[in-house]
Amino acid sequence: MFPGSCYLPKPGSNRGDDAHFICEEDQTFGVADGVGGWASMGVDAGEFARQLIYHAECAIKDEPKGAINLMRVLEKAFSNTRAIGGSTACIAALRDEYIHAVNIGDSGFMVVRKGCVPFHSPVQQHFFNCPYQLGSDPNSDPPSLAENIKFHLATGDVIVAGTDGLFDNLFDNEVVDAVLQGKKEGLGSQEMASRIAQLAQQRAHGDSDTPFSVAAREAGYSFSGGKIDDITVIVANVACADASDQCKNRMGSL
Repeated sequence: MFPGSCYLPKPGSNRGDDAHFICEEDQTFGVADGVGGWASMGVDAGEFARQLIYHAECAIKDEPKGAINLMRVLEKAFSNTRAIGGSTACIAALRDEYIHAVNIGDSGFMVVRKGCVPFHSPVQQHFFNCPYQLGSDPNSDPPSLAENIKFHLATGDVIVAGTDGLFDNLFDNEVVDAVLQGKKEGLGSQEMASRIAQLAQQRAHGDSDTPFSVAAREAGYSFSGGKIDDITVIVANVACADASDQCKNRMGSL
């Protein structure tokens, strides 16, 4: 896979609370979303996520090549994170034509294939707007609750991963439309990630329905429009195994 990323911190925030990594050599990526509620206690809500992602990337380097145990990576990253706070997390790896992932909370990924979404990682939450989260608080959720995911990929698939700033503001069909339009324009993964992140940011500041507003009303809250948040987007084009230049540069047969 040939990934690119875009990060848009919420307005008024310097670094925001999200963190991510991409390691093309090991065919892995990860996203994490620091729990903003810690800011009210004077804590940098993004520091836990940044440390978690840093230690996850380090843990991947210690894994056997081609046999990365993502649950072990998540557990090691969590045990090495010393910051106060909490975070959701999704760490994924491409291996043997499958995407393998561990996911805790409401960050995650979807697969776009020929204009459809054959897979979208499930959200883990205790109740509306309260996702599972790793954290320094003893009442936080342990890494063992993370969902193990394995999904078969095909050449031409496009993986779109992100934090809830993406998935709370864009419906799946909007992401699919952006991918298809990008294909027509010949955009690469980096440009596509930027395009989708900017679209999510527009929806966050808009008045039209979003996944978050629909879920809020279903939970009994009066809410409309988007949810202003940090937005992280990773787009990865799944190319043929020989990874020729032509495969690298095209978005695939969508």
